[in-house]
Amino acid sequence: MCGITGFFGPQIPDLRLLEDMAAAIKHRGPDHTGFLLEENVGLAMNRLSIIDLTGGNQPMHSPDRSISLIFNGEIYNYRELRGLLEPHCVFRTQSDTEVILQGYLMWGVGIFEKLNGMFSIALWDRSAKRLTLARDAVGIKPLFYLMTGETLYFSSELKSFTRPRLATTANWTAVLAFLSAGYVFRPDSALEGVRQVEPGTAMSINLSLQTEVKRFRALGTAPVAPTAVFDPTKPPGAQVRNAVADAVERQTIADVPFGLLLSSGIDSMTILAALRERGLTDGLNTFTVSYGDSSFSEDKVVSRLAREWNLVNHQLELSSAQVEDSLTDIFETFDNLELLPTCVAIHAVSHLAGKQCRVLLAGNGGDELFLGYPTYRATALMHRFPLLGALAPSLRRLADLFPVADGYLTAGEKLRRFTASAGPDPLASHLQWRHVFTHDDLEDLLAGSSGLPSAGGIYQSQRRFHTAAAEAGFEAEDAYMMGDLQTWLVDCGLMMWDKAGMSASAEIRVPLLDNDLLDFLIPIPRQIRAPEIGSKSFFKSLYWDALPKYVTDQPKHGFQTPIATWLRGRLGGVFEELTDSLPADIFNRDYIAGLWRDFQSRKKDNSLRLWTLGCLAGWSKVHQINFAPLPDQS
Repeated sequence: MCGITGFFGPQIPDLRLLEDMAAAIKHRGPDHTGFLLEENVGLAMNRLSIIDLTGGNQPMHSPDRSISLIFNGEIYNYRELRGLLEPHCVFRTQSDTEVILQGYLMWGVGIFEKLNGMFSIALWDRSAKRLTLARDAVGIKPLFYLMTGETLYFSSELKSFTRPRLATTANWTAVLAFLSAGYVFRPDSALEGVRQVEPGTAMSINLSLQTEVKRFRALGTAPVAPTAVFDPTKPPGAQVRNAVADAVERQTIADVPFGLLLSSGIDSMTILAALRERGLTDGLNTFTVSYGDSSFSEDKVVSRLAREWNLVNHQLELSSAQVEDSLTDIFETFDNLELLPTCVAIHAVSHLAGKQCRVLLAGNGGDELFLGYPTYRATALMHRFPLLGALAPSLRRLADLFPVADGYLTAGEKLRRFTASAGPDPLASHLQWRHVFTHDDLEDLLAGSSGLPSAGGIYQSQRRFHTAAAEAGFEAEDAYMMGDLQTWLVDCGLMMWDKAGMSASAEIRVPLLDNDLLDFLIPIPRQIRAPEIGSKSFFKSLYWDALPKYVTDQPKHGFQTPIATWLRGRLGGVFEELTDSLPADIFNRDYIAGLWRDFQSRKKDNSLRLWTLGCLAGWSKVHQINFAPLPDQS
């Protein structure tokens, strides 16, 4: 695991720039920094040693030095691939990095489709004068690039572009996505000119900066013979349980101890049960964050299970004061605007865990694969009762009658969110259930809103993934699931966890998104995998015989933070100053002041809107980002 960065093109080599780009992401790998600087290329990596602690430093070169490689991530099947390669070559290390290198010498870019893991890779082929950038099929590891003039720059994080001032202007396409949905939509980034390598693709660039992109793996489509195939004639629960346990055990591979980020939710609890089933919980360190608010916290269930199962559970009760103290680091860490309120908890628990473990398992992906989000139930309701879209304006007035409360997803808040996004197009509604600002809100917020694209225009890049899934033959519910796996999960959840973990020099792994497990799970009919949309009943049943009833019988409890309560205290003053600092020629000060008035009088729960605006301001201040005028869409 490490952070990678560098540049490529017919430019004059610049060691100082390469050093600055690497220093900006030093937190990703404090153990070793390696450089390669030649006539046309500069490569740099910061290593966090996890596999082959003494022999895996990078850049790594082929025996004849025709190929040089830097790599961020972990390959879980590297031992199996090494076994295939050993009759044809001599290995000098025990690292997974060398397996990629030798695999490239044997199979060319065909090596990427064989890798089960999370990765971003930069590979310099001297003989062909080509640089190849590759990103894992799920999109767990980020990889950004910038083309300016005759040079391509790349990095695991945007800080490699902002610190040396290679990119300094906010990307309005990304900012509008952030204000609308709370995160940036791929392939854009928060910075003008910086884009993302698509998951499951390899991008090859020549010295003229001409690019060729090849998709090597798509979700749920094994490019080689899958390790296991679902058998509809056998009990499904036992098959899925075994596949999940295999994936969990596979992702514990490391030469350092691992830990588990544990909440009371069924995703991390299932990973814990699988570890226990495979005899891997002896002395296991687990990490939990709470808030001292019973409607948000999950620590009581975790504490009880930790005592009963003899786990070493580390807990952090996160306060508003701690959030305030960490704000600068939070804005620094989440440099692509991965600033949903949950980022503060993820950041805090990562730093708690990073003091004990370099490898951490997390439960991302369960809500998508098993259709657990309430949004799936809401979308299904829209399909079943199309008239709800027409009735939404009347229901909005009803929703406003519910009192504003600061607890976790109150009935009034659920109804307000449903009616604000419900409409005649179920897919548009599905994309906007988690909205921050509606399109009407944005027109009021942005002083010069003549350049504002339509709501459909803002969400266009997300819509294409759902549409493609439907065109590929997935039925409605699974088309939404496949779309969410490639949008919300990649661009928000996984990006946020990667940045948080690496800010604490800790690698976060996501076993439920293991390539082989996805190849196994996705073809299973939705009626088996998620018979009751929004409940995850099948997934909960996998370990009913192992997990206590007080775990499996819990109602669905999303991972949220009490920002409304926090913003009513001292943190509110900090955020009010931040929102006041947004450029007045772009952001409507009177509208923002109205948001604060309605929030403080409890007329409306504007906490998410105010949090989002404050974070945008804090991000731009910490990274010294400029806001250009909103582009004219006419």
